[in-house]
Amino acid sequence: MNTDLTADIRLAVRKLLREPGLTLTVMAALGLGLGINTAVFTLVYSVLVRDLPFQDAGRILYLTTDRTGASARGFGLSLPEFRDYRQQSKVFESLAATRDSDFNLSDPQQPPERYRGAYVTANALAVTSVRPVLGRAIAAEDEQPNAPRVAVLGHRVWQTRYGSDPDILGRAIRLNGEMATVVGVMPAGFRFPVRHDIWVAMQPTAEAESRTARNLGVFGLIGRNESIDSARAEAQVITSRLVKDWPKETEGVRMMVRTFNEQFNGGNIRAVFLMMLGAVGFVVLIVCANVTNLLLARSLARNREMALRMAIGASAARVIRQLLVESLALAVTGGLLGLGVAWAGVRAFSAAVADVGKPYWIEFNLEPVVFAWLALLCASSAVAFGMAPALRLSRINLNDSLKEGERGSGGSTRTRWFAGSMVTAQMALALVLLVGAGLMVTSFLRANNVTGGLDADRWVSGTLNLAESSYEKPAERVRFLEQALERVRTIPGVEQASISTRLPTFGASGWRFEIEGQPIQDDTKWPAVDGITVSDGYFETIGRPMLRGRGIEPLDGSPGRRVIFVNDTFARKFFPNQDALGQRIRLQLDDRPWLTIAGIAPDIRTDRGDQPAQQPAAYLPYRQSPGRYWLLFLRGRPETLSTIAPALRKEIQAIDRDLPVADAKTYLDQLRDANWAFRVFSTIFATFAGFALLLAAVGLYAVISYSVNQRIREIGIRMALGAGAGAIVAWTIRRGSVPLIAGLALGSAGGFAVGKLLASTRLLLGTASTDPATLGGVAAVLAGASLLALWIPARRASRVDPLAALRQE
Repeated sequence: MNTDLTADIRLAVRKLLREPGLTLTVMAALGLGLGINTAVFTLVYSVLVRDLPFQDAGRILYLTTDRTGASARGFGLSLPEFRDYRQQSKVFESLAATRDSDFNLSDPQQPPERYRGAYVTANALAVTSVRPVLGRAIAAEDEQPNAPRVAVLGHRVWQTRYGSDPDILGRAIRLNGEMATVVGVMPAGFRFPVRHDIWVAMQPTAEAESRTARNLGVFGLIGRNESIDSARAEAQVITSRLVKDWPKETEGVRMMVRTFNEQFNGGNIRAVFLMMLGAVGFVVLIVCANVTNLLLARSLARNREMALRMAIGASAARVIRQLLVESLALAVTGGLLGLGVAWAGVRAFSAAVADVGKPYWIEFNLEPVVFAWLALLCASSAVAFGMAPALRLSRINLNDSLKEGERGSGGSTRTRWFAGSMVTAQMALALVLLVGAGLMVTSFLRANNVTGGLDADRWVSGTLNLAESSYEKPAERVRFLEQALERVRTIPGVEQASISTRLPTFGASGWRFEIEGQPIQDDTKWPAVDGITVSDGYFETIGRPMLRGRGIEPLDGSPGRRVIFVNDTFARKFFPNQDALGQRIRLQLDDRPWLTIAGIAPDIRTDRGDQPAQQPAAYLPYRQSPGRYWLLFLRGRPETLSTIAPALRKEIQAIDRDLPVADAKTYLDQLRDANWAFRVFSTIFATFAGFALLLAAVGLYAVISYSVNQRIREIGIRMALGAGAGAIVAWTIRRGSVPLIAGLALGSAGGFAVGKLLASTRLLLGTASTDPATLGGVAAVLAGASLLALWIPARRASRVDPLAALRQE
């Protein structure tokens, strides 16, 4: 190592050890700033950059379709389209397909459980190059019509349900009521394509042959000499052929080719993580501005030291290098502290999102690329916060600085302007982060308060998925639901019970309808309503009785009792000048019978609170449309809720031992799980904003303290001429308010922009991007903290002894 550089490093270390207060302050600021930046970079890299954990992962691409005006996330492909694409593609070496399914897994030894799985083509697992640890994968003969049903289990199922039994191969199990034989077990951690635990051979059915049944996830391995661009070009060619051959079925449809990350982590997810990276970039800029001002203030005491160095021959470049080495030493020590902060932050985030359904291949770990990122941050931040003080000390006036007692040129107009500019930047960036955090926190609070006064602490629910093989006919499903309601209503502690397709505030189906006497010729122009299918007792379970008309009765929906119930908003909107009771509507469903409105229900929000107002809603008796997916919805006393869920499972399995009750938990737990994104990301942004607020206030305090130290003699003269303590405080605060006001003005513009950006991610639930209460509140918080930071040095300035101040010159 160069001798001079070695000497610079030793001198830097000694200098930092002599000033432990400043060193620890800077290390803490840098450690937190660099640490949270590194943590977020780790998350962004893991979610948006890292490849699938497979051999040739970069060659695996996902195919989907989208429709003009529809969601950019797209749809799947139909089975005929998959076959066409597989036959015509030259870019892909192999193409495979999956169809997601929930499997009710049961066997005589244990209670049934529900797992997420997929029906797959024979080559689906082979595309990943991952082999089973036991047995075999799905084979071509397993796909043949009427072939014996076989299944491959995920390692988690094999381990937790079967105790890693080595004799699992050949065991007969029941999947959705059908017998299947276990032929393989996949390795630990493998849950392809997202979080799947069971894979079953995809066998052709009459329903699957429809070209509009686009429910297949299609992926494949492109050739070694091919690229995603060539795959996209080929997709356009094949799509044009399909449009020509099947114009009606493919109207408005186009083929899309994406990477797995683009498919599963695109859209809002990508935007949110990139916003997080931008937010921590702001934090690092605030840290650098803060440390710059601290080092500028420190440089005041080093004028004479640097003047002596330059007087005995040190060049300006030599001085700059010495000071940059000191800055780098601070950055490196701060980076080491930041490494611990990053590790803790990544672990905390990983725990917070462990059960939210993220793709299984996303794991948050500190990898070599993360350490490289941290090293780059340390080096760049050292230059960012160290260059201004270094340049200032390299340009000092030797004669003035060497005079006995001279304070030097540290109080030059240029230096004060630069320090003030740093404060302005800190204030602007802090306000932007505070606005973002304020909007997120407001959304989180509203997301947890969307029940509209309902007794949400008294509800328990569980989901049922009635297997087609066991409940093929509607009458069979109705009979089961009748028995289920009868049994669960006898559970001790249950006051009311019902079934529905959705919980309050958890969304609804979109039903199209027409009103009798108002015919609609074009089926695409039927008005829409939020639709939920329910049983008798639904409104009693919620605790909101009917406003007018009658309630839902047990036999409603059966032949001769075709009725429907609507909410008050529906009645007022579609029957503004007449009574909605007794009017008839028909839904754009299968048989389209006319339904008589028998009751007007109170307005109960079906959405999460992201709609500007209450939406029209309709409630259909379950006998009218007995589907396969249901929610059992029970009301009880808060002290009995913990015992209801186990009893609920027991009663259902007394009817059907192969049917599990999934997600049996209280409504508040359901709400908390559904709102995880608001909780996690609002906490993250609030942490960033709180740190930025602290740094901005400290930075402002440092600059004003620096200014007071430079103007001690001026303050003494003012006081000698009669200025009182109040006047000195006001004068000091007035000078410090200039960068504060400028920062608030710039930050307000940035705050509006970040509000619009957050609104595009659908993370502002029931909160306008320009919510005046939030914007005014965060501006007041920042201004209050800043005024406190101004008042402390201003108060100190007002206590200066005029005689002592005048003796300093």
